[in-house]
Amino acid sequence: MARDGYLILDSDLHMMEPDDLWSRYLEGAHRANPPRFFGGQQRKLDTSAADKGNADAIMGMEVQGLAIPAHANASGATASSRELRRRSRARHPHFQAARAAADYAAALARAYNNWAADYCQSQPARLKFAAQVAMHNIPAAIDEARRCVKELGAVAVIGTPNPVNGQHLHDEACDPLWSALEELDVPIGFHPTGNTSLKDDAGRRYVGHANFHPIAHAIRNPVELMGAIASMTTGGILERHPRLRCAFLEGTAGWLHWWLWRLDDQWEKFGPGCEHQLTMLPSEYFTRQGYIALDVDEEPAVDVVNKMGPDYFVVSTDYPHSDGAFPDAMHEFFGLPFGPEVRRKILWENCARLYNIATPAAGLTKDIRVSATRG
Repeated sequence: MARDGYLILDSDLHMMEPDDLWSRYLEGAHRANPPRFFGGQQRKLDTSAADKGNADAIMGMEVQGLAIPAHANASGATASSRELRRRSRARHPHFQAARAAADYAAALARAYNNWAADYCQSQPARLKFAAQVAMHNIPAAIDEARRCVKELGAVAVIGTPNPVNGQHLHDEACDPLWSALEELDVPIGFHPTGNTSLKDDAGRRYVGHANFHPIAHAIRNPVELMGAIASMTTGGILERHPRLRCAFLEGTAGWLHWWLWRLDDQWEKFGPGCEHQLTMLPSEYFTRQGYIALDVDEEPAVDVVNKMGPDYFVVSTDYPHSDGAFPDAMHEFFGLPFGPEVRRKILWENCARLYNIATPAAGLTKDIRVSATRG
């Protein structure tokens, strides 16, 4: 996608899975036990995007006793194809699978990835996908990452920032996965899941409160990404894996400068007594290997970009979530007071570097319209 002379890669778009994804793509014995949609009050999702409706209901899954009705238009994999033609995009899956057996979670990931690869073949020059891996079983996650990158064309791997079944990102059991991603030369993108879909989720403490959704939604994504940044930097992962690129998505970015300062401050005060030593400050690992998505209307992030420099920031429209700015996302972004060079980096260069996407020749940009990665 291009606008006003700028190429644009969206780091964080989501696909709307069709009702029959699992019946068509789930394999083996698990085919008899697919995730299920259930009926309920539905709101209209206009394919013109004039009325987004309750886009969060598209998933139609029941989580922690919170009923989210299936959306009437959830069956069409290409229901928003007109919008797809308007912009390049990256896709991210969301599974409520943390409590499932490891092999079932892996089967869900494999089914999703096969469907996502097929979906992106409709416009392969513009649509790229990020592979979901189930962190329940690290060897299986490595196998799936390799399959998706080498056979299906995935340009990234997506994982939850939360602990899964008590296993944290910084646990040494995860190290073989980070090594495999270095070998594959693809990044890991951390993207929070739906409210309370994991046992260890910052939003769970608010279940049952009348104002649950705004409180949990405001807290969960930034806080979970803060924890992931701490694990990757202060937890020693990026020290051990200097070629691993990582992105922190759908949690805003206005807090990043303060959080890196806080991690540096605490490391300088307490790090000398730790068993696992670092050779750099936590913030230096982030600036060497990290990226973060800012929202298109995130005015507080302007100061953070100015303080840190633009090289670590990518843009996120968060399509089609109900709190996103679609279809006015780029209009909102161009309203932020960034100069031309900063815009070029945030809109294209940083994201292209993150996902290893080549910049098209100047004369071909209207035809190629390369997409960002991440499902």
